Amino acid sequence: MEIDHTAVQFLPGAIEAALGGFLPGGLKNNRDFIADCVGFAASVPQEYRDLLFDPQTSGGLLIAISAESADKATSALKSHGVTARRIGKIIPKTDPLLSVR
Repeated sequence: MEIDHTAVQFLPGAIEAALGGFLPGGLKNNRDFIADCVGFAASVPQEYRDLLFDPQTSGGLLIAISAESADKATSALKSHGVTARRIGKIIPKTDPLLSVR
């Protein structure tokens, strides 16, 4: 899977908090658990890397659907008041499994 870090929507003030070093303790546990499966492009700033491991993201939902259906599904979700956006794509299996660019 390939994720575009600029497409992920964070809560207002989250990036500034991460830049200030205000990060939850559970973030380290998440990073330690899954770090071997995630690769970051050199261009991804540290605050985004940190936020993508943040354990406080209890409201998001990741849906995987075909690229051909994505626009229609996104529109349908938005028409029901659900914030939806494309944040990445499925790519042939790589090592690591998840790539953040």
